[in-house]
Amino acid sequence: GVILILIAILFISSQFSQCNKRAEEHKQAVHQAEVKKIENEKRQEAKNREDVKHQKEKQAFEENIESHYIELIKLVELKQFDNALAKLNLFKKFGKIDYKDVNKYHKIISTQSLSAKVRKLPASDIDGNLKIYKELLALNPDEQIYKNKIDHYQKKRDRYIKEKQANEYRASCQLELLNTSWSENYGYATYEGQVKNISSLKLENIQAVVTWYDGNGNMITSSSAMIEYNPILPGQASPFKVMKTYNPAMQKAGVEFSHLMGGTIRTYWKK
Repeated sequence: GVILILIAILFISSQFSQCNKRAEEHKQAVHQAEVKKIENEKRQEAKNREDVKHQKEKQAFEENIESHYIELIKLVELKQFDNALAKLNLFKKFGKIDYKDVNKYHKIISTQSLSAKVRKLPASDIDGNLKIYKELLALNPDEQIYKNKIDHYQKKRDRYIKEKQANEYRASCQLELLNTSWSENYGYATYEGQVKNISSLKLENIQAVVTWYDGNGNMITSSSAMIEYNPILPGQASPFKVMKTYNPAMQKAGVEFSHLMGGTIRTYWKK
């Protein structure tokens, strides 16, 4: 009888615990829903305030639209193109770009304002120059000078990205290949050059592994030899030479470096 009572107590406790858990989950869900509702109401209130503000500004603008138009013309005549652009943007903001001949000033004002901005930019600001010249070309599709500027800065940007990637790759390497050459003498193909330790570590037992290919890029053979300096210290450059019996089909050759016990060493070569 005692056992049955204990089982009943445990069962009731388990059910009570589950009920509490469900009640807590329901409470949290209700709370989250209330928080979300309040946030949505706040966003809607902010939007409503913004809409009311916009309508008041639009009404005030429309009531004085002729004055704004006259000011726009004066600013253009005075060549105050930044101020003219700000005024033009008001016509855009309130949907009045078609008022009288305002629309025709868009190209003039925008072109002059952008031209003034780009003149202030240093040539080193590649992205800034490229962005503005693209905007100028969009306004003036037939202007060759803008096409030339875009081409100039695009090439400059491409070079910058290429150099950045090369520098990032070099920073990840331990060796830098300084120079190479290969030749055939006395029946042997000889591949030689210099390699530099660009890491902060002393590197030991480094071998050069050379592979020769035919004119179509097919592998013919390979050979390896230890570089001259062992170990090679940080900042130190070491000669290396690898020889193999010459094959008349040899047209190309490449080199990589590895530890004597295996494992290719990441190597940078600025071609």
